[in-house]
Amino acid sequence: MSDIEKGQKAVMEHQGVSGNEKGDLAFEDEHLHDHTTVRNSQEFVSLHDDSKKESSLEEDTRDHWWQFWKSDTEQLKMKPVDFPRRTKRLILMTIALATLIAPLSTTIYMPALVDIQTAFGTNDTTMNATLSAFTFTIAVCVMSLGAGTIGDVFAAEERGRAFAMYATGPLLGPALGYESTPIIGGYLNLGLGWRSNLAFVAIYGLIIWVFILFFLPETMRPAPTLPGQPVVKPNLRNPLSALVYFKYANISLSIFFSGLSFMFFYLVNTTFTRTLATQYHLDTGTIGLCYLPLAFGAMVGNQLGGRLSDHIYNKRVAAAKANGDNQAYPEMRISGLIIIMSVALACCGYVAYGWCTQKNVHYAFALVSIFFLAIGLMTPTVIMNTYMVDSFKGRSAAVMACSSLVRFSFAGIGSLIASDLQHALGDGILFTICGGLLILLSSSIFYIKSRPQKWLDQRLQDGHT
Repeated sequence: MSDIEKGQKAVMEHQGVSGNEKGDLAFEDEHLHDHTTVRNSQEFVSLHDDSKKESSLEEDTRDHWWQFWKSDTEQLKMKPVDFPRRTKRLILMTIALATLIAPLSTTIYMPALVDIQTAFGTNDTTMNATLSAFTFTIAVCVMSLGAGTIGDVFAAEERGRAFAMYATGPLLGPALGYESTPIIGGYLNLGLGWRSNLAFVAIYGLIIWVFILFFLPETMRPAPTLPGQPVVKPNLRNPLSALVYFKYANISLSIFFSGLSFMFFYLVNTTFTRTLATQYHLDTGTIGLCYLPLAFGAMVGNQLGGRLSDHIYNKRVAAAKANGDNQAYPEMRISGLIIIMSVALACCGYVAYGWCTQKNVHYAFALVSIFFLAIGLMTPTVIMNTYMVDSFKGRSAAVMACSSLVRFSFAGIGSLIASDLQHALGDGILFTICGGLLILLSSSIFYIKSRPQKWLDQRLQDGHT
């Protein structure tokens, strides 16, 4: 059977033509038959093309199989910022839970430090080095992709609150791991041995991997290109290409501030255990509970920083538009008053904690001190992290990769030298220095805030919007 006859048959079947009707058609005029044959052949080609299109659509749907959990497959064509609120919340929850695994891995390991140290016959510094090695590894991992997702999904006016929720994930790691030692870390160590803590983290990682596989879509959309404009292909050969963002002074200063703040936070986190155990003679369960003020204070600081920065940003943008200025600068998010108050609170917390522990004051005063310390430390940190995402919305993951590299590298250094500094200087002098350095570092934030047009010109000069 020729292709034309096949085309006739396909068209007749498509149009519901019966066998008798087909026989009657055989008696039609020859010219009409020829005309019909040509027309039917064209229809067959059209049907064949439609079939190919449907097959291509099915393949495209299979390529985006993760869309099955969404109620509307048209979201494939939507901008991520236009996703429904339910979808945004699910994406945010997924990346926050995924980010939790890194701090959870370190903090759940801490209750077993003494047991491991005894088993291997080593000293404090060597045990701290195991924490530092893991923290250095985190510095070069892919945690920054979560910040890139936030930049894709959330608009500037709601990005601060979203980033605060995202940053709460790493802070829940301490709250769920070591700070609730009797519940997770302590009981696992007491009942099943220190290796059970590592098994718990492995199981959690598998669960999160499955969660990401099914509930985290690709949020990055390809940038539109103009006719004749060259298409820039992703460069996978140079993993260090993100380091180019260190050339922007506002980004470098923001990263340096966040990195040292994180280092100071880890100085407290690492030394706190041995201080309560050797100086106040508390048992493992009580020590775990004593970490809760630090974790809760950090979460409060995150929420304050995110919500206040969003409120201030939206208020300033609205005021600028009322005056006929439609240019919204990322620096509008930074409030000098909030920075001053939060840094002063953190400094007072450091000084109070250091001298209370050094003078052997009741540990309840130390717990109150670290609660306010954490609030003051995390409030400006989340503001500056959100500011960096706003500054390079299209490259926020690369910018936050630089931030993660510095933050966790500094945290690893802090964990490594914490015990030696504590023995050499004492808690009072050590944490007074931390508070003083934090005040000095905060001056860089005011420098960033005072030059919004300069940073905008630099971005535009390099092709960033």
